[in-house]
Amino acid sequence: MRYHVITAFLFALSSITTSGQDCNISATKDFVDELFKKGLYVSYDSTPFSGYNKILIPLNTPMLNKLLPNCCFYSTTFFSNYYEYPNVETALVFSKGLINKSLFIHSPVFTTESKEFVRLFYNLQVADSSQAVTLAKEIMSIFSAITHIGHYNRLINLKEQEVTSFELWHNDLSWRIYDFYFDKNYRLREIKIAGGVKRDKMRDDYKRL
Repeated sequence: MRYHVITAFLFALSSITTSGQDCNISATKDFVDELFKKGLYVSYDSTPFSGYNKILIPLNTPMLNKLLPNCCFYSTTFFSNYYEYPNVETALVFSKGLINKSLFIHSPVFTTESKEFVRLFYNLQVADSSQAVTLAKEIMSIFSAITHIGHYNRLINLKEQEVTSFELWHNDLSWRIYDFYFDKNYRLREIKIAGGVKRDKMRDDYKRL
């Protein structure tokens, strides 16, 4: 796994409006095509990508679609110049307004997370603790979708019991631990991401369900 110095050149999303958006794959594809055609796309971790596989797969995120009505979530594959990892699983969120905007995040097996992408979910608010878990699961499903043989499970945070925690697996390897911090009004304040642990040993401050 490679860790790069983040030199950001990102198309950041502006503040979300209340109007809905028709998730048109063709519009998203045209926008991503233009980024590569004009040489405008520079990865947040400085990885040179030559293009992508032209297939965009809509992600199943019904709660996020309601909370972020201007955003559409997809997964695809980017092509890198690295022999050991030529096909990089990638998620993107696309917003079409007066100016098209997009944010990307590459597989956690390939590189560190895009902080800009993760912050997209900050300040999203739900009604209760049950919906908070559902929201966290939908966000986890995005990370899982771009992890080779990815899946996740719920954790109990023994030191911070108000935190909603999950473990992301890469095949049979515990790859990442995600802690979702909601305030008393069930607004997502922060997502903390740490490295995974050995399969047969859990950290003292977590318990697997």
